Amino acid sequence: MNRTNLGKAPGPTLRSFAARWGFACASVAAALVTTYAVRPLREQPPTLLFFGAVVLTSWQAGMRGGFVASALSVAALDLFFGHPGQSWRFEFAEDLVDLTAFAGAAWLVCLVQDRWRGTHRKLVIVEEELAIARRIQQRFFPGAAPAMPGLDIAGNCFPASEMSGDFYDYVFLEDGSFIIAVGDVSGHGLGPAMVMVLLRSYLRALALTTSDLSEILTGANRLLCQETDRDWFVTVFLVHVSPGTRLVRRAGAGHEAYLLDASGELTRLKNSGMALGIDADERIGQGAPFEMGAGHVLLVLSDGIVESRNRASELFGLDRVLDTTRRHLRSNAAEIVTAIREAAEEHREGLAPQDDMTIVVVKAAI
Repeated sequence: MNRTNLGKAPGPTLRSFAARWGFACASVAAALVTTYAVRPLREQPPTLLFFGAVVLTSWQAGMRGGFVASALSVAALDLFFGHPGQSWRFEFAEDLVDLTAFAGAAWLVCLVQDRWRGTHRKLVIVEEELAIARRIQQRFFPGAAPAMPGLDIAGNCFPASEMSGDFYDYVFLEDGSFIIAVGDVSGHGLGPAMVMVLLRSYLRALALTTSDLSEILTGANRLLCQETDRDWFVTVFLVHVSPGTRLVRRAGAGHEAYLLDASGELTRLKNSGMALGIDADERIGQGAPFEMGAGHVLLVLSDGIVESRNRASELFGLDRVLDTTRRHLRSNAAEIVTAIREAAEEHREGLAPQDDMTIVVVKAAI
């Protein structure tokens, strides 16, 4: 990327000497005509609009233009608003004071503008770099859900800012089975996003050596505690699905999931251990396996959905999530994901999300 003009903020638009002179003359002339035409402005000292002309010229034409406007303003004040009978020494001292004040204002305006342009340039560069990081992070999210006969799977992540601390992933194993992972790093933004990338790498690497969900989460926890500060913790829910069967193994580190049958009856799949990144010696267990019956819907989501708030600070809440899912039990997995997100957005009443939102839905065919 060529960064020669990156972050270039609007600055003096009048570059040539003639343009600066012209703008300075025009602004001072406008101040003179207005001051001369309006009686209250002619009362001593009639410098208000001339001061404004110097400030405007300095902003648009830079330091040199501001100095030209300063000199023209002093000359105009002498010629049209001078006091007859003053000694040349007194006039010289008064002109020197006015010129110093005008020139000082021009210098101050240019200094403020230069600082503003520098800050603006840095902010634009940071925004560009965050956008690049966001595009890189998006590549970590799955492009498509696994295709498995009898199961319909869909997921999506909706970041609250440029970078997401949530993640979901599909990890394919050598025996043809796969693991669905949903995680939520505390907070959102650049720091949690980096922890997310790190944890995703740990989970994928450990899944190459074992399909035991307890071993995967326990190993990831140990690595995370070694490599990161204890300021971050991560909740993770893993689901292991094997081809040709609807038997599902699961494990949750500070994270639970929800299973609804075809009639909408709820089974809470509670966590089987502490969140990752807190205690390196913590062993994450594995919950009891369960079977996906016809029409069953498995729902795994991050707390950004449940904790969405409206203008009255009322939480969207788990009950609304489940009610929305029940109303769409006959929809496919992708439609259920969309319905939950839209319901949470409607509840927020136009407010920006305060946390990342991730939803993964697994639906068994009827």
